[in-house]
Amino acid sequence: MTIDDFTLFFRECLVFDDDTEDGLDFESLYGLYISWCRLNHLPLDSEASFGRALKLLGFHGVRHNHHKSYIGLRMTGPAARDYIVHTEGCWDEFRSFSSWDGAEARKSLLAS
Repeated sequence: MTIDDFTLFFRECLVFDDDTEDGLDFESLYGLYISWCRLNHLPLDSEASFGRALKLLGFHGVRHNHHKSYIGLRMTGPAARDYIVHTEGCWDEFRSFSSWDGAEARKSLLAS
């Protein structure tokens, strides 16, 4: 992938919020990149190539608890939605909700 493709990814998928101490870790950024590539039918570069592109474009992470974070970056756009929906942790809550028995809960509410 060319540096122009990476630049397009950053423009379409990230916003900078300089009023926050929060940011995105490298794993989340790379996951967002995977979603963006999939949605745009583009070949996927390795994590190492993605990391080099981050540096070339002036993004420098801060090490915290053995993870690199990019302070002030937030996800946006269709690739962000795709990434969030396909993130495993997101589905844990859904799985517990899907096993909830609504009929039983309604009976309990009506009985009280």
